[in-house]
Amino acid sequence: MMLKNLFLSAAITGLVAAVAMPIQVSPAAAQMSCREAAKMQHPDDMLARLAYLRECRAASKSSQATEEVPAEPTYAGDL
Repeated sequence: MMLKNLFLSAAITGLVAAVAMPIQVSPAAAQMSCREAAKMQHPDDMLARLAYLRECRAASKSSQATEEVPAEPTYAGDL
């Protein structure tokens, strides 16, 4: 009877410990969206938040855009 209680309490403790362990979040999922960042920067000013949101979106789009490289160098004489 004593051994049965020991195993039962060890199993319950293991389940509680497994549930209480923190789950690691990947860095990509941990990044804030532009909307959340705007709310943190300007919690009370709606117009400033909107301006920040537009700037953030434009910056993220420009950083994700691929740069086009011309096949041949262009010269002023080619115009």
